[in-house]
Amino acid sequence: MYFCGEIYQRILTRLAYMTDIKDFFIASNTVRNAPDYDSNVLSTLAQTVEAFARVTYQSVYLIDYYRQEFLYVSDNPLFLCGHTAKEVKELGYSFYLEHVPEDEQKMLVELNSSGFKFFDTFDNVDKYQCSMSYHFHLKSGTKSKLINHQLTPILLTDEGKIWIGMCVVSLSSHKNNGACRVPQEWAQKLLEILF
Repeated sequence: MYFCGEIYQRILTRLAYMTDIKDFFIASNTVRNAPDYDSNVLSTLAQTVEAFARVTYQSVYLIDYYRQEFLYVSDNPLFLCGHTAKEVKELGYSFYLEHVPEDEQKMLVELNSSGFKFFDTFDNVDKYQCSMSYHFHLKSGTKSKLINHQLTPILLTDEGKIWIGMCVVSLSSHKNNGACRVPQEWAQKLLEILF
């Protein structure tokens, strides 16, 4: 009976920490009003990023925060975890739930939340200069690799929210997950927000 009770407690603990797609979208990164754009802007943007992806060793993808989906995913296998680029694009944020270890999903949600709150402290001109870099594992079957994930805004809404963000993924040079980096010139501002 004790053994069953222990298993039950582990399951309850695990369920309490399970991440949901909606956890990735908070007030700071949710675009509520349809952005005003020319119909060719997103197509041109995706084609431009696709051209960039052809000449880099890194995986590249675009996030549409209005539609809460991946707008573009490069076919670099580093990020795909055995899927095709089309499959990852269709999975969208479910990809993270499937391929990021559960204990690191909460870390991603926290980094995402803190990063966007930090981003909100800048004026729209400076927001285009922002980027955030962090490290987490991607798992594919029984294999796992530590990656460096960078995010920077490409298009902002009139309200200053990130509408389209570009993510660049490469193998991490760190030994552990969680390391987060913002450019040095914003380190003091980040410390003021956190403490």
